[in-house]
Amino acid sequence: MLEQNLAEESYTVDALSEDMGMSRTAFYNKMKKMTGQAPADYMLTFKMERAKRLLASQDYSIGEIATMLGFCDSRYFAKRFKEACGICPSKYIETIIG
Repeated sequence: MLEQNLAEESYTVDALSEDMGMSRTAFYNKMKKMTGQAPADYMLTFKMERAKRLLASQDYSIGEIATMLGFCDSRYFAKRFKEACGICPSKYIETIIG
């Protein structure tokens, strides 16, 4: 479900838990047990891992990737990427291409 809704800005933990047919609390507990992360943290980690692959492919601009991953704009995406990965998206691309 998460992968199918990556581009949806409004796709929240509530929506994901509903799609999984679970209450928010049950879903939270299950995700925490399975992944060691809260659902919101897992969703962000999932998006950042996808972002890394998309950035490495060099097939899309940072703005396109931000949109593909459901971020409201490329600045917010870059901020979240840097928080999660310790490097801004453009510098990440530079490290990939040498």
